[in-house]
This record gives sequence, structure tokens and C-alpha cells, in this order.
Amino acid sequence: HILTSLLIGLTILSQAQLLDPKTKDELDELIQSQVQDTLAPGLAIGIVKDGKIIYEAYSGYADLKNSTPLDGTSRFNYASSGKQFTALAILTLIEKGDLKLDDDIRKYLPEFYPDVEEKIEIQHLITHTSGIR
Repeated sequence: HILTSLLIGLTILSQAQLLDPKTKDELDELIQSQVQDTLAPGLAIGIVKDGKIIYEAYSGYADLKNSTPLDGTSRFNYASSGKQFTALAILTLIEKGDLKLDDDIRKYLPEFYPDVEEKIEIQHLITHTSGIR
């Protein structure tokens, strides 16, 4: 539900040349609704365009027990949440022709796993099938 709403919000943003006040208001409303209508305690979002932050917003709490509001200084435990963004970046490089899914990772990182004889392909890493830990 949250992801779908954020994708709708990003679609709204992609249709705007600049982050105009109406688009900003729509995103603000979307973010507020996600915290109010779900079990999510808080939400932080940032949108970067051409290397510049064009939108950032915070809603809800960083700490429910102490009612600490979420803000730009809040810290998050990301755990494995970066994996999908890494996969997207890799797939973008593949689409541009800079990488291939069946490339051995040591083509780009020759010092990684020098004692492993088998080919460790990029696709093994993004599908968690490489067998390495």
C-alpha cells in the first residue's frame, strides 16, 4: 500500500518539470496519509533530481515510546533495504551496456574471492545464488 502510493507520487512528480507548489502539496498529503492510514510509525522521503534534493519530507514518529517526531536527523536501521536499489543500479548499467548479467564480478573487482575458481556472475549476486557470504 505504501509503495503503491509512493509510486503514484513519483509518477506525479515525473510529470512535472519542476517541483511546483501543487505537486509538493500532493506529495505532502500523500506522505501524511500513509502514516495516518497505515501501521507505519513514520516515513521519511527524499527525491533527488540532477544531484540536488528537490523534495524532502518527514511524517510520524522516530520513536513511538517517547513520541519523538521523525526529522532530518533521525537514524534508520536499513538492514537489507538497500538491495533492491543496488539491483536497480546494476540493471540500469546493464541496460546502458556497461555490464552484463553473466560477467564475473572479478572482471570489475579482481581482488574479490581470488581462491574461488568458479565464475561468480553479477546475476548470482542480485539473485542471492552465488553461494558466497
